[in-house]
Amino acid sequence: MHWLELDNSIDSTDIPHKELFDLWVATTLGGQDAQLTIKIISKEQMIELNSQYRQKKQATDVLSFPYHDDYQQEINPSLPYLGDIAICPDVLQEDAKKLDCELQDHWAHIVIHSVLHLLGYDHQLPEDQQEMEQLESKIMQDLKFNDPWEINK
Repeated sequence: MHWLELDNSIDSTDIPHKELFDLWVATTLGGQDAQLTIKIISKEQMIELNSQYRQKKQATDVLSFPYHDDYQQEINPSLPYLGDIAICPDVLQEDAKKLDCELQDHWAHIVIHSVLHLLGYDHQLPEDQQEMEQLESKIMQDLKFNDPWEINK
């Protein structure tokens, strides 16, 4: 079982419905019990977060903030809290155009990628990157989306 809080702080019609976020998160978790928050934020908010946490004064499509302790949200204390994900739709849409991929495919990929970060995966080392990309490809294909790493080749 999982619990997802979707916090949308911007006005946009291009954001997928919560049911899709739930599906993407649940598929990525693979039955693991967890809760997390996805925040939809503006480009300005993303620049602020990216500057504060990564020392990069530019917008990015997504940032993941995993919790590394036994912190429990008050909303559902019976589920382990994985962390927060911040997504900037403006950058995500720009990236989808550059990559020449469907917008919904890219939304799904970014959510899957971010949840994997919350689960402890990263892509700092080549072997870790390969493992993470293989997982992303499998999950995307399980959801009947195109393999994001085949599109980008």
